[in-house]
Amino acid sequence: MIEKAIKEGTWVVLQNCHLATSWMPALDRICEETITPENTHPSFRLWLTSYPSDKFPVSILQNGLKMTNEPPKGIRANLLRSYLSHPISDPAFFGSSKKQVIWQKFLFGLTFFHALVQERRNFGPLGWNIPYEFNESDLRISMRQIQMFLDDWDLIEKESYHLCEGDLYYVPAHGPYQTYVNYTRSLPICADPCVFGLHSNADITKDNQETNQLLEGVLLTLPRQTGGGAKSPQEVVDELAEDILSKLPADFDLQIVLDKYPVTYEESMNTVLRQEIIRFNRLTHVVRVSLVNLRKALKGQIVMSTELENVFNSMLVGKVPAVWAAKSYPSLKPLGSYVADLLTRLHFLQITKEETHMDEKPEDGAYVKGLFMEGARWDRENMVIGESFPKILFDSLPIIKLKPGEMSKFQHENLYVCPVYKTSARRGTLSTTGHSTNYVMSIELPSDKPQKHWINRGVACLCQLDD
Repeated sequence: MIEKAIKEGTWVVLQNCHLATSWMPALDRICEETITPENTHPSFRLWLTSYPSDKFPVSILQNGLKMTNEPPKGIRANLLRSYLSHPISDPAFFGSSKKQVIWQKFLFGLTFFHALVQERRNFGPLGWNIPYEFNESDLRISMRQIQMFLDDWDLIEKESYHLCEGDLYYVPAHGPYQTYVNYTRSLPICADPCVFGLHSNADITKDNQETNQLLEGVLLTLPRQTGGGAKSPQEVVDELAEDILSKLPADFDLQIVLDKYPVTYEESMNTVLRQEIIRFNRLTHVVRVSLVNLRKALKGQIVMSTELENVFNSMLVGKVPAVWAAKSYPSLKPLGSYVADLLTRLHFLQITKEETHMDEKPEDGAYVKGLFMEGARWDRENMVIGESFPKILFDSLPIIKLKPGEMSKFQHENLYVCPVYKTSARRGTLSTTGHSTNYVMSIELPSDKPQKHWINRGVACLCQLDD
């Protein structure tokens, strides 16, 4: 097809190249060997559409003209794009149903829902744990299905249905196509988070995420050379490595722990302590060895390997090196906070190991301390979940006692089943249990509002924060 177009001077469009990564090397060869100036018709054009992919040939990107088509931002922009694009902009499609009033209201409600689910992605894990790709194909298929199944028995129970709290967003009265376009243009450019069922604090979370992405991009463009009397990057990293090594304690003696806290059926916490110490010994060993070797490499005593170079680059920009993260507990903290958190955990294990007498433990269950709630707060006066205070994104939960009980005791409406995650990213990979690797458990918390309210808020508990 491409060879024929080259000779005849026609255009070829290859869509969704990211779905055919195995064929990308062949496309690279075609562009390099077949599409040459002396053999190609002047009117020939090759169009390629693709999502961002690391498998896409770099040579094609460098030699071609690149255009990006970014989705619109905001409820208003999304609605306008839907109504000004095919098929809604086609008069034949817009007026295709015999039940025009119901059809047009359904159509507007669907496009509003499409805009809503797309815009929730901008709020990160508060909107969706996994940023699903709700694209234009999904919208078109849904419109066709409504058109297909709309029948004489469908009716609208509320003529003035409001799409969220307040009087701003509603389904317009029945009218011609331009009526819906004019109404959409009258909406505010930036929608309040309450439109998405979120608290006003969600705007702060979104702005923080966008700022962090911008700063991370800027860091990648900064030069590594310094001038004047400033320290070189090598000196900065060497001093940082020396500081971390000076604070890092020696590895735990596992045999002493096993002698003092033997693994028995009656004491499950002994098993937990043993496993934790084994894991932390592995982590501290990796951290210590990589820092020692990095300092040697900076002094020219050994060769700077690719792994050591990655450790150097990560430490220079304040990130946790990937070789540490591979052996570490899940964490999104920057390097300084991560090291402080690691030292705190090691100190806790050291105290636990040296304890000669354990405090009296509960007869049944366990106490949990240190959880944070995102998207809401714990109302300590009424002992229920409450709305977050303005500009306070996280709320420390009091000590919680987890006690096994019968499921039938929790089957009532005055509870919110709150998920607990290891980090604020919330998403992870699916484990053999069917749950995300970032998911810990769910806690039933008292509530004076229905569950769907807190689900829309994106309320969850976190084991640690990102700072």
